[in-house]
Amino acid sequence: MKQKNSWLRFLVRWRLRTQSDYYLLVILSTIVGFLSGIAAAIIKHAVRLIENLLDKGAPENLSNYLHLIYPLIGISLAVFFMVYILRQKVDHGIPSILYAISKNHAYMKPHNLYSSIITSAFTVGFGGSVGLEGPTVATGGGIGSTVGTIFKINYREKIILLGAAAAGAMSAIFKAPMAGVVFSLEVIMIDLTTYSIIPILLASVTGSLTSFLLLGTNVLYPFELKDSFMLSQTWYFVLLGIITGLVAVYFTKVYILVEKFFNNLGSRGKRLIVGGLILGVLIFIFPALYGEGYHTINSALHGDYSYLFNNSIFYKYQGHFGMIILLLFLLVMLKVVATSTTFGAGGIGGIFAPTLFTGANIGLAIALISD
Repeated sequence: MKQKNSWLRFLVRWRLRTQSDYYLLVILSTIVGFLSGIAAAIIKHAVRLIENLLDKGAPENLSNYLHLIYPLIGISLAVFFMVYILRQKVDHGIPSILYAISKNHAYMKPHNLYSSIITSAFTVGFGGSVGLEGPTVATGGGIGSTVGTIFKINYREKIILLGAAAAGAMSAIFKAPMAGVVFSLEVIMIDLTTYSIIPILLASVTGSLTSFLLLGTNVLYPFELKDSFMLSQTWYFVLLGIITGLVAVYFTKVYILVEKFFNNLGSRGKRLIVGGLILGVLIFIFPALYGEGYHTINSALHGDYSYLFNNSIFYKYQGHFGMIILLLFLLVMLKVVATSTTFGAGGIGGIFAPTLFTGANIGLAIALISD
C-alpha cells in the first residue's frame, strides 16, 4: 500500500511540474488508449473462458436443454454481484459516459474500472443476447475519468480524455483506429478540433495496437469482395436500406415496450426469473441468439446460413429455400426481443452488436433472394 501511494505521489508531483497541459493530455490519452485495449482483451477472454467452460462441462445429450437455464444463471450472477458485492448500479455503457460528461463534470465512479467487465462477462458468457462494445467503452470511460482525476486536469481536457478512452476501447474491439475516432466524434460528440483530434487519434491507434498484441491479428469481420458492383443491383441496396430502417424503428419500439413490461413486474427477482426463462426459451428455439452473435454475423457475411439449423429444432428444413428466408427474418425479429429481454431481466451489455446482427441477417436474406 505504501509503495502504491508513493507512486501516486510521484505522478502527482510530476504533473504539477509539467508546464504544458496539452503535452500532458497527449501522454495521458496514449496511456488511456493502452489501458482501454487491455480492458477490451480482458472482457473478450473472460466471455470466451465462460463459454468454453460451459461447452466442455455440458453432457452432449443435454447441451441444448441447458441453454434453457444458462441465461438465467448468468444474469443472476451479474445481478448478485451488483446488489450484494458492488452495491451500486452498473449503467449500460455509452449512456454512462454521456451522463458523466453532461451531468457529472466528466466524473465516473471508480467501480467502472471493473464492474462492467464482470457483469457483462457473466451476462454474455452465459448466453445473454447483448454485445460487449458498451461495457468495454464504459470501462474505458472509467479509466479515462480515473486518470483525469488523479492528474487533476480541467473539465474540458477530461471530456477529451473520456472521448479518447471511448475511441481506444472501440478501436480495440474492431481493430480499426479510424472507426474509434469517428465513434468518439459522432457518439461522444467531441469537438472536431486539432486540440481534441490528436489525443483521440493517439488513443485509438494505441488501443488498436494493444488489441493486435493481446488478441492476435485476426480482424473481427474477415471477408473478401469477389464480385464487382453492378448498377442493375442498386435497387437491392435501396430495399436493404428501407428494410433496415424499418427494423431500427421496430427495435426502438420493442425495446420500450419490453422495458415497460419488466418495470410493471415490480420486484427484481420476478424480472430476473421471467426474463431469464423467456431468454432461455428463445435461445433453445434459435441457438444463434446465444451471446453477442459475432460468429453468426461472420457466417452471414460469407453467405453461410447453417447457423439457422445447427442444434436447432428446424434442422429438417435446412434444404427448403422458403424456410431459410422465413427463419432469417424471424431471427432478426426475435433478436430484438432477446436483447430487450436480457436488459429487462437485469443483464449488462451493449446494443451495438445486436444491431449489427440484425443488419447482417437482413443483408443475407436479400442476397439469397437476389441470386
